[in-house]
Amino acid sequence: MKKTFIIAASFFYISSFAQKQDTLQLKNIESVTINGKKKLLLERKADRLIFNVEASVASQGMDGAETLANVPMLKVDDNLGNISITGKSSVNVMVNGRMLNLSGANLINYLKTIRSENIAKIEVITTPPQNMKPRETVD
Repeated sequence: MKKTFIIAASFFYISSFAQKQDTLQLKNIESVTINGKKKLLLERKADRLIFNVEASVASQGMDGAETLANVPMLKVDDNLGNISITGKSSVNVMVNGRMLNLSGANLINYLKTIRSENIAKIEVITTPPQNMKPRETVD
């Protein structure tokens, strides 16, 4: 979502004419438009790294797997169907707060169906809290 800020301002111009008498001229500008975009691409918190996809021009027009590959600390291998975090061998993926029960090529194929324009942010959580870890079943 683009945010537009409109600032109305008046500017004073002082000009002198060939070392003669200085004159003060007042010129009014009716409006000034300043377009801004959130520039914070990476945010570091105690337990996670947040990659703001909306602020990344390089991530626009990609699918979810390609977007993940642009995130620091993440490595995506399309050939092996593998996503890894630096220093960690197993990775769990959550979308909109729900754990995906997909892995390998199925996970990569699913991520390829998501457009980067539909991804607000990617959080890389290196030490997830207990309630985020998938439950293991014991037979």
